[in-house]
Amino acid sequence: MVTDILFDDVMVLGHHYPFWVGPTAETYLEGEVAVIAAHAKRVYAVAFEGMWNGAPLRRHLPDNVEPIMLTGEELSLDESWRRRLPQMRSLFTEEFLLDRSKVDGRDRLRAFFSFMRDSEKLSEVALRRVRERCPSFGSGRTLLYSFWFNEPSRAAILMAERMCRETGRKPVVISRAHGYDCYDYRSDVGYLPCKAWMALHQDRVYPCSWNGAEHLRKGNPRAASCFEVGYLGTLEGGLGPVPSKEDPLLVATCSRAVPLKRLDRVAAALGLLASRGVGFRWFCIGDGETLSPLKEQVERLDIADSVEFLGALEQDEVFSFYRNTPLDVFVNASEVEGVPLSIMEAQSFGVPAVATAVGGNPEIVLEGVTGCLVPVDFSDGQLAEALLRAAARDSPSLREGARRNWENRFSLERNADALLRAAVGFVK
Repeated sequence: MVTDILFDDVMVLGHHYPFWVGPTAETYLEGEVAVIAAHAKRVYAVAFEGMWNGAPLRRHLPDNVEPIMLTGEELSLDESWRRRLPQMRSLFTEEFLLDRSKVDGRDRLRAFFSFMRDSEKLSEVALRRVRERCPSFGSGRTLLYSFWFNEPSRAAILMAERMCRETGRKPVVISRAHGYDCYDYRSDVGYLPCKAWMALHQDRVYPCSWNGAEHLRKGNPRAASCFEVGYLGTLEGGLGPVPSKEDPLLVATCSRAVPLKRLDRVAAALGLLASRGVGFRWFCIGDGETLSPLKEQVERLDIADSVEFLGALEQDEVFSFYRNTPLDVFVNASEVEGVPLSIMEAQSFGVPAVATAVGGNPEIVLEGVTGCLVPVDFSDGQLAEALLRAAARDSPSLREGARRNWENRFSLERNADALLRAAVGFVK
């Protein structure tokens, strides 16, 4: 990896990275921060969800990366009557003027107030904590990078404005956008605050899919030119072994066990295959609230002997699994998605995928090339048939297509390096 220095200081804002609270979307930052650290003198990785005090650090943190956990006490807000004045002031801000047509009810107004208050507090605490470690932070070429397009994104903008006033140097500010921070319909109130304002006041926003980028452009036409697709990616892990003709159908899932992932629908489709005499083995990676009912379901379907629950695994454990386990197909039955890293990981090992045609899934699962797509409202029979099509062992083309797609579009090192080099182009 090239190690030329592009930035003096980088602040990375995430929910809980670099602390380990189980496998999440922020697992991606393990690889990306390694690329960033190779191009920066100092990196401050700030976790702003302080409820996990005492969480262990993720492994393999580069030497020039300093972890900072913001505690719940630091981020606590004034709940007295005195908060009313800043709330009233926020109604006269550019943020509110840009969002005024969207804030059409009390729930959305409360969401706007909370967003403004939380992001301002986050900016104050994050900058103070970083400057406790490095008083000169922001005096050189500086990058503020929010992994999410919500509160930390606005916080980064506020920090950049303050640093520019104090030092005369303007940091580069960029954000990614994924799923719940991108699609307003996934919010409880159907509204995500300040998207247009944030896009217009930073150097670039990188939605992780074309689907997400188009959604943001359509909902924020004044800021449409600020959104540029920036795919995530996964590390090189090598090709996985190919199943033998004697093996049963070998299926894997890797996700949190939560309702929107619909692992129960995977179980139902496999139960249907079992009733038709198709032998299989399902490796289910992940943990969560729906895992216990899922185990009860596979017992009712009489397929428990064919299912192996592997629990939550760290990324290197997931890679070891793919490297040593012959698999026919990876399954994603999600109701909503961004562009899942889990599918990219499987593709990097040459494993075809079956996925719902939602979010960015069709951008990575190319019908007949890297796997098969099913509609979001698929039937058990449709999913079962797609599994058999994607796992056809008499044709290696899908395996080859999956690996080639990863090489061309979803290599983490290449995509992260491209993002960083684009960011340095915004230095003034």
